[in-house]
Parts: sequence; structure tokens; C-alpha cells
Amino acid sequence: KFSVKVEVSDNPVQITKFMNEALADLVIERDIQKIIVDGKKPRLIERRFNKVLRDKGVSAKRVTTADDESQAGLRIAYAIAGLVRVSLEKPDSPAAAMRAAIDSKIDITLNLK
Repeated sequence: KFSVKVEVSDNPVQITKFMNEALADLVIERDIQKIIVDGKKPRLIERRFNKVLRDKGVSAKRVTTADDESQAGLRIAYAIAGLVRVSLEKPDSPAAAMRAAIDSKIDITLNLK
């Protein structure tokens, strides 16, 4: 079963602080095989992943960057993140119905801050 973790913040004023807290909250498992970071994001994000993983005792060699056009997993992650965001903002929208339909196939863990 595919698993997705989404961290939602109403208004992250200090994006760096929010990113550090979100990464620490979301990376809780030890059996991580691979983390793919969007290659369009700055290298700073990849370094933060590495630091959080090292702090948690997980090998940081598992973090790689890739383009979303070449990685289907990144496209799926973006689609699910957008679906979750819209379903939270507009519970009556078709996105909420789509999210309910995929909940049986994809385990979506949602952290609200």
C-alpha cells in the first residue's frame, strides 16, 4: 500500500522553521528506502533532509534529487498534496470526493499545525 504524509500549516511566516519542524514530524520511520526531493527545489532542502535523517539515526545516503518529469512518485505526491489541500479548503468540492475515493488505496496521514 502506498503511504503519504502531509503537513499542513495555516500561515507559515517563517518557512525555514516550519520546514525543519515538518521534516522532523514527517520522518519518523527507520525503514526508509528512498527519499526523492524535487530537483527544482534548492539544495538547502536536500541538506535539511540529510540533517533530519542523521539526527533520527537513518542513513542520509537515501536522499536523492530528481525532476518530477522523470519520477512518477513525485508527480503522485504533488497530485495528492494538491488534492488534500483543496479538500481541506473546500470540503464540498469534487476534490474531497476524489480524496475519499483514494483513501482505501493510499494511506494518507495528515498533520495539521
